[in-house]
Amino acid sequence: MHAQEPEESRDSKIIAHHACLVVADYSKAIDWYQKTLGFEVIKEWEAPEVLSGAKLAYIQRDGFILEIVGDGKIANQLKPATTLPEDFATSGFRHICFTVDSVDVFLAATKVKTLGEPFDFPLLGVRLAFFQDPEGNALEIRSILKKNGEQGSGDNG
Repeated sequence: MHAQEPEESRDSKIIAHHACLVVADYSKAIDWYQKTLGFEVIKEWEAPEVLSGAKLAYIQRDGFILEIVGDGKIANQLKPATTLPEDFATSGFRHICFTVDSVDVFLAATKVKTLGEPFDFPLLGVRLAFFQDPEGNALEIRSILKKNGEQGSGDNG
């Protein structure tokens, strides 16, 4: 598979700004992302003309911004998957992945409940684990496997 050459009218680069997460309980989500993953609130606001009753925030960790939208009218609540195959059986964005120095150290420190056991994925040279936030949104953590099979920091794709 080859990347298409950009058309002349397109910008020369495209940079992701944030991902948006709609939640039923705004305060609980903000608290969990701060306490469990170390995010900090960088801006909070309301937009009653667009989302009546909703609260919005940008939270950030290591340059990644997550927009939390909640406490407004929620049309459908997410039915959390209980297994990784079940999670991948639904179309759409499935998870956000974060790189950590060690999957095992992260799991021991945060005590999050994983969707299955952590596992090595040698094809990509990483160790992975999947877990969920309090509303059932899937999150992934990964650490780079060194040549000797130990985990370490870095990024290889």
